[in-house]
Amino acid sequence: MDSLYNRYALALFDLCQEKKTIKECQMEVKDLYDAFSNNDEIIRVLSSCFLAKSEKAKIVDTILVNCEQKDVINFVKVIIDNGRERHILKIFREFDTICNDYLGIKTGTIYSPYKISQDQIKEIEKVVSKRIGFKVKLKNEKDASLIGGVKVVVGDYVFDNSLRNKLDKMHSTLLKGGN
Repeated sequence: MDSLYNRYALALFDLCQEKKTIKECQMEVKDLYDAFSNNDEIIRVLSSCFLAKSEKAKIVDTILVNCEQKDVINFVKVIIDNGRERHILKIFREFDTICNDYLGIKTGTIYSPYKISQDQIKEIEKVVSKRIGFKVKLKNEKDASLIGGVKVVVGDYVFDNSLRNKLDKMHSTLLKGGN
């Protein structure tokens, strides 16, 4: 199934590359991904076998009225025309991955026991980017088990400055009889 997602994502990417709108389309697709993933009803309606493709296209036009990239709107309609609506989120994710690879951006996650602000995320992105030599985009996920501090994971890189990690290290050192 991954090749299905990849084929669709590559088709949009190639079009965006040709028109030099990769960053703009990537932002639109990210916004759509967020909107669609936060509202299961959209996918359910677009996947309905009781609606004609023309009705689904009208719904897309209504939902995406503020979308500036017409290629993205047409792309969503192609997905619907081909009966792949239920895969749209995975196709969007694949498109984002392809764009990030092209733009030299690594993605990762900041785990913290609480939600952190966008300003804090940006600051951590700068530090991690400088440390690993790639531009980094991070998302925040709550992990109450960390107790305090943060843990950042970008591919194979792990930066763990959590209180949980420090306690685990202290516990290990004490078990070994160390100071």
